[in-house]
Parts: sequence; structure tokens; C-alpha cells
Amino acid sequence: MDKSILEQYTSLKAEISDIEVKIAKLTAGIRKLENQEVADSVSCGKRGKKPLGTIKIRGVPIREITVRKQRLQRRRLEYSMLLRKLEDMTAEVESYINTLSDSEIRRLLRFRFLQGMEWKQVSRMMGRGYSADNCRQKISRFLKDD
Repeated sequence: MDKSILEQYTSLKAEISDIEVKIAKLTAGIRKLENQEVADSVSCGKRGKKPLGTIKIRGVPIREITVRKQRLQRRRLEYSMLLRKLEDMTAEVESYINTLSDSEIRRLLRFRFLQGMEWKQVSRMMGRGYSADNCRQKISRFLKDD
């Protein structure tokens, strides 16, 4: 296993967040369209040059709602596939971290990558004598070492 899995893991989590935002926007847009009423006036025809009258037609934009629902369905499918991939990758990352001999690095990696903590939080979890910069540098050095 390679250290690059940690970077891929972080990127996959960000991609899933992006899709969650897109799903939320699509859902809100569909709700808005469903509550929106479209109206139009049409003439009933003509007798000579005189119109017979007009009728007001009301409704919802069904075609647009259908298109957006299909797009939402595709996003949800993509989202579920990525979640499955994330679960698999989480197992791989945990496995990789558990193979490391350095306990300090294992703890740093778990806090940062698996739990998604900011560097300040990581330093607090590591305890006294650890600063955010110190933790960041240790991980950076570890990832650069081959």
C-alpha cells in the first residue's frame, strides 16, 4: 500500500461533499419549481377578424421538473457509488495506518485523515508539547519520505 492513498482519501471526501451540495441545490430548485405556477393567456380562435375570446391556462413546468428530477437521480446514484468507494477506502487507510510502526505518526494520521480534524484540533488531541505547525510538519515529512 502507498502513502498516496491518504491524499486520495481526502480528495474523495471533498468530492462527496461537493456532490452533497449539488444534490441540495437540485432538491431546492425542484421544490421551488413545484410550487411555482406558470400562467398564459391564449385565444380561442377567430371568427373573421374578431377573436372569440381568451382563456387563461395555469400549470407547473412539468418538463423542467422532470429533467431536474432525472438529474437529481443521477447525482444520488453517483453519490451512493462514491460512498461505497469511501467505505472501502476507509478500510484501506485504516489498514495502512495500522501497519505503521511509529505510534505518533499513526495517531497524527488518524486524527487528521480519518477524523478530519484541523491542525489545531490535532495538536490538542496529541497533548502537551505539540503545536499545529509541529503536527503538520511531522505529517508532511512522513508523506515526503520514501
